Amino acid sequence: MSRGSKICTDGSAGERDLPQPSRRTYIPKADGRQRPLAIAALEDKIVQGATVVLNAICEEDFVGFSYGFCPGRGPHEAVDALAGSPA
Repeated sequence: MSRGSKICTDGSAGERDLPQPSRRTYIPKADGRQRPLAIAALEDKIVQGATVVLNAICEEDFVGFSYGFCPGRGPHEAVDALAGSPA
């Protein structure tokens, strides 16, 4: 296995999975130039898909005043809510 595709199975916190570099290919444009296109590795696509599924599952547990790690909500909205200003 290459360094980028190492999967940590022993649960050690000291090691970190590194994403594989995207495969770069170029698509010709009508004017003769080329447009770059990055194609993600399969392992990265699997992780992205799992993240979407986990976000959908966890979204049900969030309540109206949850701001941490909620998609589309950030610290500025939390501060505005504490200050009493409308969002």
